[in-house]
Amino acid sequence: MLELNGHFFRNRKIRLLFCLIVAAGYIFGFMDLVFHNDFERLHIFLFNLTAGGSVVLYLTENRDFPGFHSSAFLFISIAYSISAYFHVYPASIACSIVLFIIVESLRIRTFGFFPWIFFDTGGDVSRKFHQASVLCLSISLLLSSLVILNNEYFLWFYLEKLNLNVFFLGYSFPISLITMSAMFSFVACPKRPFFILFTHLFFWTVNLGVVLFFVFILLQMFVFEVAAASILSAAVLSIFPFYIRFSAGSQQKRFLLSGMTFLLFTGITGIVYLIIGTMPLYYSEYGRVLLRTHAYLSLYGWNLSGLIIIIRWNDFPLRINSKAVILFHWAVILSASISRLFEPAMAFSMAGFLFLLSLLFSEKQ
Repeated sequence: MLELNGHFFRNRKIRLLFCLIVAAGYIFGFMDLVFHNDFERLHIFLFNLTAGGSVVLYLTENRDFPGFHSSAFLFISIAYSISAYFHVYPASIACSIVLFIIVESLRIRTFGFFPWIFFDTGGDVSRKFHQASVLCLSISLLLSSLVILNNEYFLWFYLEKLNLNVFFLGYSFPISLITMSAMFSFVACPKRPFFILFTHLFFWTVNLGVVLFFVFILLQMFVFEVAAASILSAAVLSIFPFYIRFSAGSQQKRFLLSGMTFLLFTGITGIVYLIIGTMPLYYSEYGRVLLRTHAYLSLYGWNLSGLIIIIRWNDFPLRINSKAVILFHWAVILSASISRLFEPAMAFSMAGFLFLLSLLFSEKQ
């Protein structure tokens, strides 16, 4: 299990700040229904990059209070989010480069330049996912600046899917990987070749699968997109009995199993979205609804489950009815999807999400 500083995320103001950032990201996801303007970049960035990326760096620093790297990342990523939303691309490029330097300097200082542990069959899988999360965040920031330069200024090459909104969804991968790190930190399986092989096979399937899936999306290779998405879903499904059997029975386990269920449904909605993308009649009616459902299941279902475990690491067990909270979490996320077809559900989803955060982040819990 991860050994975190006893004061990690114990500061009330820091916890409140992250709670507000997550809430703002969620609410911006609905603002297009209210103001008929696209707030998708703020919706994506504030949760994925600002909240998620800052938690990854704070966890990597493992200090009682956020250090230079995580603090600088937090505020610069907010500037990045705002500049990208308003299409002030020179500022976005400058911010992404500075953020890349911040992440890389911490990664190299903590893990070394080359990730040798990825190829060590005896290496701790939780630490592998942790290092992969930081490396993925670093690479995403570097590539984002290149994408902006290509699309807005130089046009070195053209790919229809290589637009900013699609590319920036990649910022969810570091959160997903750090959630995997937290998940495997609770696993205590026998030190036998089969179990060691299984955990490391899962590590490589997830990481290579996500990278290849993203490449296939950009190249619009439909058959390979479906194949990669199916393999990733099968990998998640196969980990269920393994995790149930070998992870510690705890409140954290319930939240992570719920998160994995969100992840599984994310894979299913992703495959369905790819399929109806080949059917113009259905895509025009259900495509955007399905894509938003996919995003909410991924970001505020699976990824949020992981962030809760990390942020409240030193506070478990929480004084809440975890089963009831998990069911309410599902109701909130599903209502977010329904709001695309039935707008009054939007009010319940936003109010419900704020109430959910108050439960999960409260000092009294």
